[in-house]
Amino acid sequence: MLLMAALCTLKSAVQGAKIVMHRTQASAIINAMEDNRLKRLLEVLERDPRSPNRISEDARLGRNYVRTITKDGKMPKLDHFDALLNTMSYQDKMYVLIGQRLTEQDLEFVRILADLSPEARRHAVDFFRALAEPADS
Repeated sequence: MLLMAALCTLKSAVQGAKIVMHRTQASAIINAMEDNRLKRLLEVLERDPRSPNRISEDARLGRNYVRTITKDGKMPKLDHFDALLNTMSYQDKMYVLIGQRLTEQDLEFVRILADLSPEARRHAVDFFRALAEPADS
């Protein structure tokens, strides 16, 4: 009986450790993603021709908000992050969010795909995958 209790306790401890490990790994991944997103956000804000005060005012976040996050290097809260994104061009938003710079041609593809029915999107994806596959020699 004691052995069974010890085994159950050990099993619970191992399962708990796995959950903590998964949470730790997930937390590390999320932190890395946020760090990259913050770097891209600060890069876009620095490149913006508007003054930091103007961007802050356009985002309705208070006159010195952009200066503060740039100086502190801290990721803004989600609602502030969203407000900043809403002051940017679509290309800059996508760069901050996914880390890819989109050309006008890329954006045209996105606009066209967005207007397609789900079935037409599947066909379009299949078509582009076929184009991307190397030809058999």
